[in-house]
Parts: sequence; C-alpha cells; structure tokens
Amino acid sequence: GLIVLSMLLGACASATPATEEPAVVETEAPVEPTTPPEPTPEPTEPPPPPEASEEELDAAYAVMLETMVKYNTIKADGLLEAMATDQPPFLLDVRTVEEVEENGHIEGAINIPLDQLAQNLELLPSFDTPIVTYCAGGWRATIAMTALNALGWNDVKALKVTFADWVDAGNPVVAGPAAEAEVLNGAEPDPGMVNTIDMMLSNMPKGFGGISAEDLNLALAENP
Repeated sequence: GLIVLSMLLGACASATPATEEPAVVETEAPVEPTTPPEPTPEPTEPPPPPEASEEELDAAYAVMLETMVKYNTIKADGLLEAMATDQPPFLLDVRTVEEVEENGHIEGAINIPLDQLAQNLELLPSFDTPIVTYCAGGWRATIAMTALNALGWNDVKALKVTFADWVDAGNPVVAGPAAEAEVLNGAEPDPGMVNTIDMMLSNMPKGFGGISAEDLNLALAENP
C-alpha cells in the first residue's frame, strides 16, 4: 500500500502544471488613409474676345487718310487697264450671294458679302497686294475698302462705277455666282482689330448706313 501511495505522490509532484493559453484579442485591420475628393471647380466664363481700342482705330484710319489718293477709288477704264497687266488687282465683290447669282460678276472676282468680310479674311492676299472692291452701287465697296485699310491692307481701292454701268459698257462679266474662293492666308491682321471690324460689318443697319434720295426727301418732309 505504501509503495502505491508513494508512486502516486511522485507522479503528482513531477507533473507539469497546466498553463492557460493567452486570450486572442481581435483587432481591426488598419484603414488606409483616403484623400478627400478635390472640389469641383466652379464654371468660369471664357474671357471676352480682344477688341481694338479707340486709339488703335484712330491710328489705323489716320494712316489711310494720310496716304489716300483720289479717295481710294478707281474708275472703270483704270480697272480695265490694271486687269490687262501681268499683275492684275485682286477683285473683291461684296454683294450678297443672291445678287451675284442673279446679275453675274466681274471676271476673276471672288465674292464675300460685306457683312461676312471680316469672317473670311483667309481668302484675301497679302497686305501689299492691290485689291479692288465693288458692289452694286459703290457704297458697300467703299465700306469694304475702309475696313480692309483698318485691318492692314494698304493698297485697296473701291470701283467708282455701278455694276449696272459696268455691264452696260460691255466690260467683262461672267454669268452666275463666282467660283469658290481659294484659301490664301496671305496676311495676319490683328485679332482685336478683326473682331472690332467684324462687329461693325455684321451689324450694319438696313441700307448699310446709307439713305436714298427718295427716303431722305421723305424724312425731311416728315421731320422738317
């Protein structure tokens, strides 16, 4: 009995005491820092197109007035002589497309209606190329001449004869619309001046700022 008891006590004494496993503490996975979204920029209005100043307009027209010869006009015989040379002038018809289709045009001319002239400057030659403008009666041709001078073309004349008189004289005319104009990009006028001239030409009043003798007499009678 003593032997068995001593063996039991020895076994108890030599047994390794049980250890408790440490408790596992669950931790949340680290959260990656996020960059806040950039604020949506407020829509901004595009900058206004450049415009010529009054001083720039004055300077441009001062040059034209100082160099003007015979009011920058050319008669029919003078144009015919120039057209017969090795370097004829560039002919610019500023009537409407409908007018040209109905009445024809001077041989060799391109057609840019006056109110669209500043929007189609790429169709024109270099600043020093001689240009002759014409229309039905001469008024629009004169406006085109002054506009082109302000834009930098320095050899522009207006035809001093009506288109009907040109035709009646038997001068060279082609029936129907003018041929499609070639893009020349011959000159680079100032963008501000282009915008200013375009605003003027594209907003011309009916009659292009002129008045007939009949309308003038009527206005004088109504407002003496």
